[in-house]
Amino acid sequence: MDAIIIPGGGLNPDGSLPLWTKSRLEKALEIWKGEKIITLSAGTIHKPNPLDSKGRPILECAAAAKYLKVHGVDSSCILQESCSYDTIGNAYFLRTVHTGPAKLRKLTIINSEFHIQRTKRIFDWIFSLDQSEEDSNKSDRYVLKYITVENTGVDKGALSARRNREIQSIKSLNVVIPKIKNMKALHDWLFTEHETYSVGKKPKRASGNVLDSY
Repeated sequence: MDAIIIPGGGLNPDGSLPLWTKSRLEKALEIWKGEKIITLSAGTIHKPNPLDSKGRPILECAAAAKYLKVHGVDSSCILQESCSYDTIGNAYFLRTVHTGPAKLRKLTIINSEFHIQRTKRIFDWIFSLDQSEEDSNKSDRYVLKYITVENTGVDKGALSARRNREIQSIKSLNVVIPKIKNMKALHDWLFTEHETYSVGKKPKRASGNVLDSY
């Protein structure tokens, strides 16, 4: 593989990583053979980012990158994607910021069981757009592999609520995806209609115990 991809999983109030994100990172450490590891996400729209001792926001991707470095991954092998605040943004910015320019085509995405199905739906969609025009050599097309890890440390009530939320999110995706046929259309939709990235729209933030999974 060219790169191992770790979607963000939220942060604890003190800025430390939750156990389910550590499980993703531990799996990455287990399979890592010197390829790039890319940590994703600035944060989540559902919670404010924790602040460090100087009052600066702690980014999810930076906290995950630090964990990898402390556990033996050379910093030259770690890339951060620090633009996204949701899973669609994870995939879009990963492709436009890192995998496109760097020609990283064979990707292993590691995520928790409660989030893997929506991750796969989104990444398969976004990384399939414009492939015929973008790559003259068909052997240079994106190849995605997924690894699922356990929901370590997720409260039982939060897990149930999160699974229900994931089902609803996939239903919404199934309406949007057929309408977007290429990267230009995705860009237009993301920055004019998506509530997280467009100007003047207010994101619908989660509430209740589901927040304990973000």
